[in-house]
Amino acid sequence: MIQVSALLKYLLGPLVLVASVASGGHAPVTAPLSVTPVAMFRGDPAHTGNAPGAVATAFGGILWRFRADGPVRSSPALGAETLYVGSADGALYALDRADGKVRWKYRAGGPINSSPALAGGLVYFASHDGTCYALDAASGRLRWKRATGVSKPFDWTGDYYTASPVVADGFALFGSPDGAVYAFDAETGAERWKYQTEGRVRASPAVESGTVFVGSFDGSVYALDLRSGTRRWRFDTEGHKLDSHKFGFDRRSIQSSPVVKNGIVYAGARDGYLYAIDAARGSLRWRNDHDGSWIISTVALADSTLISATSDGHFANGLDPATGRQRWRLPTSSAVWSSPTIAGEVVLIAETQGTLHAVDRRTGVERWRYGAGGMLLSSPVADGGVVYLGVVDGSVVAIRTDAARSLTRAVFWDKTLVGESRAPDDAAIHQFFAARGYVTLDSDSLRLFFEARLRDRAPSVVIFAEDVLPISVAATNADTSLVRRYLNSGGKIVWMGVPPRMWPRDKSGDRPYSMITSAAPTSLLGVEHAGASFDRLGTTVTAAGKRWGIRWWRTSSWSVAPSPALTILSNDEGGHASAWVRSYGGPAGSGFVRYDGSGSSAAELNEIADLAEYWPARP
Repeated sequence: MIQVSALLKYLLGPLVLVASVASGGHAPVTAPLSVTPVAMFRGDPAHTGNAPGAVATAFGGILWRFRADGPVRSSPALGAETLYVGSADGALYALDRADGKVRWKYRAGGPINSSPALAGGLVYFASHDGTCYALDAASGRLRWKRATGVSKPFDWTGDYYTASPVVADGFALFGSPDGAVYAFDAETGAERWKYQTEGRVRASPAVESGTVFVGSFDGSVYALDLRSGTRRWRFDTEGHKLDSHKFGFDRRSIQSSPVVKNGIVYAGARDGYLYAIDAARGSLRWRNDHDGSWIISTVALADSTLISATSDGHFANGLDPATGRQRWRLPTSSAVWSSPTIAGEVVLIAETQGTLHAVDRRTGVERWRYGAGGMLLSSPVADGGVVYLGVVDGSVVAIRTDAARSLTRAVFWDKTLVGESRAPDDAAIHQFFAARGYVTLDSDSLRLFFEARLRDRAPSVVIFAEDVLPISVAATNADTSLVRRYLNSGGKIVWMGVPPRMWPRDKSGDRPYSMITSAAPTSLLGVEHAGASFDRLGTTVTAAGKRWGIRWWRTSSWSVAPSPALTILSNDEGGHASAWVRSYGGPAGSGFVRYDGSGSSAAELNEIADLAEYWPARP
């Protein structure tokens, strides 16, 4: 929790946090996007994990959210205007980068947990059973597909991922669960060669200077000639000679994909070591000990910093790529299976529990964070100031980053007003958002916050954990009320519970029904509240509600009559608006957001966060 005494630097300026399924029409791109004619897992054939466009050092809000029909573990591949991503629902999706709308989708024969590769106008991917596909990138029409062999046995957990293809020098290279590496002609799909290992190949091949590098579940890293598939060397990790049954969990497999740069191959393993291997000879340069913790994540490398992450060790770190010595360490609250991405001076690290960290590449100091509300196994990609990320709940999220106009996020919770609030879980709501990096505001600092935003017009949002509007901001006259002036200036409020000022207490402190009045919220918000009552009715989420982040129906009170002034997020069974947005002329995403839940569950807390952070237009 950030104490009120520490808020002045936030109150006086923008907050920079430390811390249709078939082919169809689509909106034109509204902002310039860098062209990425070739895109694949980790960005390039060497898998260095560098994004093509720098990411700013502050969180700017959610541009859009797309929902597939199954988990998204695939990492997106970015074309100039289209994002390609797979889902465990068995479909590969082509989404418009500007708004997340589906341009086309192709349904394969099984889950798609590999990351697509884009090259030469084709998009390549593999399904979990090892079938390899090439589609026309513009239309989604199948160009070719190739089946591979029967999967090798695997007795352990942690087999989420499928090897992602790499395209280089006219070859499309795939790892297969049958234990082989396949080289197909990228244009025709004709098999050029096949190399057999002793375990499943779930690591993605890397290519550098005519050599293919790949790890296998047999615990070895292989170097193969790109043209012929002939083995140049084999490096056996410590795990290659271990018997996993003696440990009760897998200590042998290599899931981490190799990264090649400056004559060194970097690969993590489930034996708990990160290895640096001489690319020419296959000899060990150094290894970094993670104390038995799996290294499933693929490292990222830029300039003189190597970024790695670990599973049960719960950390990511920056290393010297020449020696393996640690330069900085970032503790995480859960395992990191996703691979870090370097975007300019920022490193993006997604942990399984659902938090995306943006940290300084040289120091590891956190610049901002985003809570996805679901498990993260997809690796983030970035371009044009936008971060794209898949979530196991089926989402693909586009996050805007903007240092100049970052989104200031705050939560109102005043412990002196706890008795005034009818919200049953106000303390838990406050704690959730404080942990997420929101600044905590009490009645006095709320007034200062609103006044500061009237001066600087910085993008901002306040979530009210308590359904109490303090006197300091709450004159019911819309012309003089500080809260209404804040909304008129482009601010945003997310509100749940009893509408503001609708059910005040009498002099004895009670809330008699005779005190309920619709006039106060009607005047304050410019939304007619006559007829709103505490009867709890079932709700139905609208298309707009899904776009903003509401996922499920619930029962709700205090619904209002539909109005052209409202964006309706959900309707109750009587046809009234139970969740809605009233805009006051600010940018899209701003205004007064009425939420029809109570924040009493993790699912509702994540919905509230989505509503607060949805900011689809640049201010």
